[in-house]
Amino acid sequence: MKLKILILLLLLNYLKSFECLVCSYCNGCSFNTPDTSQKCSEPYEKCFSGKRNGLIYQGCTTFFLNQLQSTYTNVEVCATNFCNKNVQINNRYAKTCYNCMGCPISNANKFTQICQDSSYYCFSGSQSGMVYQGCTNLNNQQLSSMYTNLRTCTNDLCNNYQASNYAGLSCYSCEGCTMNFASNNIPQQCPDNSYNCYVGTAVGLVYQGCTREPYSSLSTRFKQLQICTGNLCNSNKLISMGLTCYVCQGCRSNDANIRSEQCADSSFKCFSGIKLGLIYQGCTQWSDSTLKSSYNRLNACTQNYCNSFSFVINNSVIMKFNIYFCYLLIVLKAFCYLD
Repeated sequence: MKLKILILLLLLNYLKSFECLVCSYCNGCSFNTPDTSQKCSEPYEKCFSGKRNGLIYQGCTTFFLNQLQSTYTNVEVCATNFCNKNVQINNRYAKTCYNCMGCPISNANKFTQICQDSSYYCFSGSQSGMVYQGCTNLNNQQLSSMYTNLRTCTNDLCNNYQASNYAGLSCYSCEGCTMNFASNNIPQQCPDNSYNCYVGTAVGLVYQGCTREPYSSLSTRFKQLQICTGNLCNSNKLISMGLTCYVCQGCRSNDANIRSEQCADSSFKCFSGIKLGLIYQGCTQWSDSTLKSSYNRLNACTQNYCNSFSFVINNSVIMKFNIYFCYLLIVLKAFCYLD
């Protein structure tokens, strides 16, 4: 009887060896193995796992290890159900890194990626206010040309991105607004700590915000430029706006002293003058000598609305007019006497 039971057990074990395995399945996953399985179709199939181009492959296979190694790296072959789930890839030289290619800070440190092979390591950085994390085989010089706040490391999940470590400045923000608006605007949070604050003027308007441009570049676009490195340091109090002057470009006397404009900055002054019988008023950076060579009855001044054009004729003009008028009367009387 005991012999029959033993023979039956041996027979069951033999038949069991013909059962098909159930393997974890993943046909090119970017991250950790999902809960997906595959029932092998033949009893001689085994479970396998491997990597190709940084992606994970798992499932059933009839190939031998050396055959799989011609297609995949980090190959594992095993012969029990789900033996290829959470395989040893993570511990076979290749690093596991946080993965986030151009995501907001709130989505950093959420997803992981197994690197392609042992030549890759982890990195994190930022670009235009977005976070970048993942595997790389580029050197630091190459990465530095692409990202700010760069961090590289060689341990699993070492590339976590902590926004507090790279917090940017708060700067006043104003893209071409008046002086009054600029004094009451809403602060802007710079993307990271590689940015500075700036304030400047262009065509009589105020510009404020975050910048990574050097002074030499910004100064070609803005007057009274100031770049600073403290929170809300770019107040409009750092700049002085220009005068307000009457403006009239070649007009008649009845059109003068009506329209006005604010000069671009404090380096301008107001002026008025006459050229070819027409009136000119406005802002200028010209020297007085240059203005005198271009206009008659020049008035150059440095107060708001100081370039009002006066129609009063001065005493010397009146005296000259009286002399000419007297000569005219004498000539007319002479003609009358002759007649």
